[in-house]
Amino acid sequence: MTVDEFPDVGISADDAEAAYRSRVVELSEASVTRRFNPYVDIDWDAPDMTVVPDDPRWILPDTSLPMGHHPWYVSLPDERKAQIGMWLHINTLRRQRQLELLLVNGLAERQFALPDGSPEIRYMTHEMAEECGHTLMFQEICKRTGLHVPGAGRLVRLLFLFSPIVAAVMPLTFLLSVLAAEEIVDYYQRSVLRAGAEAGRIPPMLDRCFSAHIAEEARHMSFASDYVRQRVPSLSRIGRLWLSVTAAAVSRVEADIQLYTPKQFFRDCGVPREIERDFRLRSPFIKAERRRALGSMRHLVAELGLMNPVGKLAWRLYGISGPPTRHRLEPKRKAV
Repeated sequence: MTVDEFPDVGISADDAEAAYRSRVVELSEASVTRRFNPYVDIDWDAPDMTVVPDDPRWILPDTSLPMGHHPWYVSLPDERKAQIGMWLHINTLRRQRQLELLLVNGLAERQFALPDGSPEIRYMTHEMAEECGHTLMFQEICKRTGLHVPGAGRLVRLLFLFSPIVAAVMPLTFLLSVLAAEEIVDYYQRSVLRAGAEAGRIPPMLDRCFSAHIAEEARHMSFASDYVRQRVPSLSRIGRLWLSVTAAAVSRVEADIQLYTPKQFFRDCGVPREIERDFRLRSPFIKAERRRALGSMRHLVAELGLMNPVGKLAWRLYGISGPPTRHRLEPKRKAV
């Protein structure tokens, strides 16, 4: 059951807690019956998994990463687009691997505060194991391409040090940051799979890995959403206002992490200086991408009752306001 199916009215606090704990148990059982192993379920040595740098299937769809629909990229020959697309895909995977490690770090700390018998202990342990599997899967792809990319910027290394503290002291803020990151990643991977299915053009390596990752992350997002939603009603008015502001803050931070393009990319791929300016975090192009990428998160925050006047102001001040998607994970429309 997802956050969208959680009853809003007509249920006591005790019944709501019992229903929440039951869902956590169901998610744990699903982690056993629908388990994915990157070295069992993927044949890495299959012929179609061979990496070819100028393979046109590496070309970025115009609905995925920002570069995919930039006029400069669209105008390039296919061979060049494929080389650039591979670099950006691999850098995105390395960044996701780093973020998965950050999540595992926070979940490990969070378990220290849980009492024996809590169903969350088992579920969080399952999720940590699955996230470790994802890091292995992403690392395997990066290794097989032979590319040496930086992934995320220095901010993620700093966040890695503080993630256990945030998870222990402010678990709702921690899980909202996790949701913001996962929504953006899920958005990117679904758009790549969707575009690949429509055009019949996606590297088998990405196809298999993204499909597996999306399936398991659906459980993770369901747990985080339910956890936050179960606890928001018990917050004081001040606590709710505080969380509405931090929801905007962590969404902005996660969006910047995901949309940051390292300087090494521009050097390695010979991108002109005038094009590089479009990919700075303060550029109008990236500002528009940031607002678009957070549509699902705005929907979730509104569902949680955190898009109050203070929250709306925070989203505007952080430059990430805009309409929520009509439903979560709504496909991104092509840029006009």
